[in-house]
Amino acid sequence: ASFLMLVSAHTQIFYPEWRGNSFIPPFNQRIYPCAGFTDNSTTPRTLWPLDGGSFNATLHDAAAYLFINIGFGENVTDFNITLFNAPLNETGAGGLCFPKLTLPSGLPISEGTNASIQFATAGHDGGGLYNCADITFSKNATLLPAGECKNSST
Repeated sequence: ASFLMLVSAHTQIFYPEWRGNSFIPPFNQRIYPCAGFTDNSTTPRTLWPLDGGSFNATLHDAAAYLFINIGFGENVTDFNITLFNAPLNETGAGGLCFPKLTLPSGLPISEGTNASIQFATAGHDGGGLYNCADITFSKNATLLPAGECKNSST
C-alpha cells in the first residue's frame, strides 16, 4: 500500500523511452532536471522524426500543469526550449499522449542530432516532478501507431 501512495503523485514516460525508473531510489522525480539521472547511459536513445515525434506518458496527479521541454546535445542538463506556448492545465489521472509534438522552427536538427526531452509537471501546491527521455533525430523514425496513442486524462 505504501508503494501505491508513493507513486500516486508521479508520472511515467512510455514513449520515447524514459532514462530509467524514477520510482526506485536513489532516483526521485522531485530532483531537477531528470529525477536524479545524470546521463542517458541507462537506456538507448529513441529514434524520433526530424519534424517532431510522439509522446506518451501517464499522470497520477488529480491536476497539474504540464511542460514538455527539449535540450540538444549528448548529456543535456539545460532544457531551454519548450514545446508548448503555455503550460497545459491537465486534470484527472491517466494516459496522456500526443500523436505528434510539433517542434519550433529554426532548431538545429538534422539526421543524427541527439537531444533530450524533459517532462515536467507542477502541482497546484507548487511542487515539481521531472522525468527525461533521450532521442536521436532520424529520417527513418516513425510516429506511434494511432492505436498506441490514447488519452484518458482531460
